[in-house]
Amino acid sequence: MAISQITASQLTKRLEAHPSPVLLDVNDADAFAAQHLPGAVNASVYEMAFLDHVKDKLGLQPSQPVIVYGTDARSYASRVAAQKLAAAGFAEVEEFRGGLEAAREAGLPLEGDTKAAQSPASAQGQLQVDAGQSEVRWIGRNLANQHRGLMPIQSGYVNLVDGVLKGGELVFDLEALSCEDIEDDKANKMLLQHFRDWEFFNIGEHPTAKVQLEHVAHDPLAPVGSPNYEVAASLTLRGVTAPVRGRLVGGCKDGSTWACQGTVEFDRTRWNVIYGSGKFFTGLGMHAVNDLITVDLRLIFGGKR
Repeated sequence: MAISQITASQLTKRLEAHPSPVLLDVNDADAFAAQHLPGAVNASVYEMAFLDHVKDKLGLQPSQPVIVYGTDARSYASRVAAQKLAAAGFAEVEEFRGGLEAAREAGLPLEGDTKAAQSPASAQGQLQVDAGQSEVRWIGRNLANQHRGLMPIQSGYVNLVDGVLKGGELVFDLEALSCEDIEDDKANKMLLQHFRDWEFFNIGEHPTAKVQLEHVAHDPLAPVGSPNYEVAASLTLRGVTAPVRGRLVGGCKDGSTWACQGTVEFDRTRWNVIYGSGKFFTGLGMHAVNDLITVDLRLIFGGKR
């Protein structure tokens, strides 16, 4: 579906027409509050209810001409918004693809709250883990099945400089391991008892596991939502310490809170967890267990959500 694109000079002429088209800012509400074109109305294209907002809250009709814009030409926000509007029956939709960046370069007036445009303060120093808000899940597999559960955090912290991760530590309470997918209480308890055995985690002698960050590589140019950290750590499990690596998406929620998410896989046999491993047993048949364990992390450090 073809959508007409206009330049900053064409935008000025369009807005001088009578009646003038509706100028629709499709950025996030906070970005709109910080800076927008005079006379613009706002409906964030990032919201699933974008079209409902346009029609119900803003009261726009398909017969009205609309000009949409976002932050800059690199963002797909304005082109997606234009396509959504056209598909919803809006007959006259134009896209000012250059957005706010092109408006500034052309010297067009802008308005908004300059305080809202300021970047939030970065968290500093050592922040303790918020175990109640954080969640760590383990997943173990065999050829045709898998089990999953929670691995509670006993303690932990991160060290930050200007909001950037520099180091940290997590200690997990293996005594409190849980399994979420086995509904039968007897079978569930049997699996958890199995984890306590020496072939698995030998929890009676080694009730905790510890992860210590050894090296952190930060990519400040990574797109938002893409992994921006590569971490090398040491994992101590059942008395054995060996390296693990992973990629994380992390950043400051505000000046007192830092959060990250990621997935880490490790070969359990390096820590002498050998039950059902084809490296140590033959003729396993249906009793074979994959060597790799997956751990999904969602960690919050510092203040509450």
